[in-house]
Formats: sequence, structure tokens, C-alpha cells
Amino acid sequence: MAFIRYNTPFIPHLPDWAEQQLSSACDEMGVSGVTVTSTYRTVESQAQAMYDNLVAGRKVSYAAPGRAVLEAGSAAIAAGYAPAAVVQAMVDKINEVGPANVSHHIDPSLTVADIAPSSMTSEQQRTFAAYFKAKHSTGGVGEFLYPEYLGAPAGMRDPAFHIQFLEDQSAPRRAIQAAENVATSPAAGVEEATGIPPWLQGTAVGLFLLWVLGYVARPKE
Repeated sequence: MAFIRYNTPFIPHLPDWAEQQLSSACDEMGVSGVTVTSTYRTVESQAQAMYDNLVAGRKVSYAAPGRAVLEAGSAAIAAGYAPAAVVQAMVDKINEVGPANVSHHIDPSLTVADIAPSSMTSEQQRTFAAYFKAKHSTGGVGEFLYPEYLGAPAGMRDPAFHIQFLEDQSAPRRAIQAAENVATSPAAGVEEATGIPPWLQGTAVGLFLLWVLGYVARPKE
């Protein structure tokens, strides 16, 4: 089984089920192991990560709230702020726009991880990107971002392989099936409860029979 490394002891580990998904995927691809560089982040650690990418010129795709944080950082840098003050300006902007609107890393209800491309060979990186693109397209994982040099389009770019793992992958299908069952047999529960078949329910005869049943069953004074 492929092994999962964490590049520092301070990174919160993925839950067992997510590690199992990642390890099984690596086994399928023939990848012996990968390095996780980030999972859940505080607002402060998210701001620091965004600052580091900003000053290094690394491109990460963000929605409008995330772009607003980058703009706040760029403005602080242009104004000559010290690095710590730039990061604080980005923290303030994250809190202003809403942490979960900036990155899934800050949302404790989600399970996300950044995987280091450097922990794989070039060929394995291409295979990894293709594998998780396919998983993303079929709903096997949530958000998936990957490096531009591997062909990531605008809106899906990240220096790392950024994956949102889904614990119960069968839940969406079960929910759809349940809705379909209800839609195809809406009167089943009523028939079972009353003994009146669906074709009589709602008709004058059906209403009369329901009244008779209620009359007979009522307590005698």
C-alpha cells in the first residue's frame, strides 16, 4: 500500500478514510507514496500561505473573495509594509470576506489536502493529474486544482495538487434514488395506511369509504 508522508509534524493529519482513499488511488496509479504539504489551516496560516505564493509569483486560482485577499496583500506590499504587516492585512481581508469563501482549507467541515508534485516523477505527475481530473468529473472528489505546467486551465490552477476528499461517495446517488422512488410511488404510503388503493383516493367514492371507516371505528357512547 502506498504511504502518505507529511512534510512537517505540525500539519494536521487527514482522517483515516481520506488517507485510505489517497493511498488506494496511488496504488492504482503505481505511485509508491506522496507528500502532503497542507490540510486544514487557520485564517493566519492561510494568509501566510497566500502571501508566500504571492511574493514567489506562484499562481493559484481563487474566486472573487480570494482575489480580494491577494489584492489587499499586493496593496500592502506596494505601500511598503513589512511582511508581518502584509500578512495581517490579508488576515483582516479574509475575516472580512468570510474565511470559507476564500479557501476550503479554512473550512473545518471539509477534508482537503495539498500534495507536493515534487514527491513524484514527471510521468507520475501527469498520471496523477489525469486520474484526479477524471475523479473530479464524475464526482469522486470535490474541488481539484493542479499545476499550470500540467495543463490546468484558468480556475483550476495551484502549485500543488489540491484535492477535496469526499467521505461518503455513494450519498449523492442514494439521495437521487430516494427522490426517484418517492416520485414514482407517491401514494404507496397512503394506500398502506388506509387500505384504499390509489385510484380511489381523492374520488368521491374514496372519500365516502374513508368516512364510513371513520364512522364505524369511532368510539361508541
